[in-house]
Amino acid sequence: MTATGLTAYTTLLTSATANAAVFGMLMSVAAVGAFMALFFTSLTVIYSVTLAVTTFATGTVLFLSMCAALIVAVAREFWEGLIKIFELAVSAIAMIGSALATISAAGETQIITVQKHPPH
Repeated sequence: MTATGLTAYTTLLTSATANAAVFGMLMSVAAVGAFMALFFTSLTVIYSVTLAVTTFATGTVLFLSMCAALIVAVAREFWEGLIKIFELAVSAIAMIGSALATISAAGETQIITVQKHPPH
């Protein structure tokens, strides 16, 4: 939506600049002569260049803002994933500790081996 607004803004300014250039040229020629026509035409050119630079700056800021938002979103998801992995690791360590505590609380353990085929 922002790009559409930027396009509409650029189109409006381009048509306004062209209109100002033509109107300035005609009024200057009719009213004061060729010298003033060149003066106002140069002012119009300066105005047009200023509008072009402003449009370029606006587009650049828009692009950089979108990149920054994307980077922030990716970084946030990355950190949330790291936190979940850390919580999983803490939970696994707690389960291992609980299992070891249960084994040590049971006392001495006896290892029983079972053979599949009894010897003859």
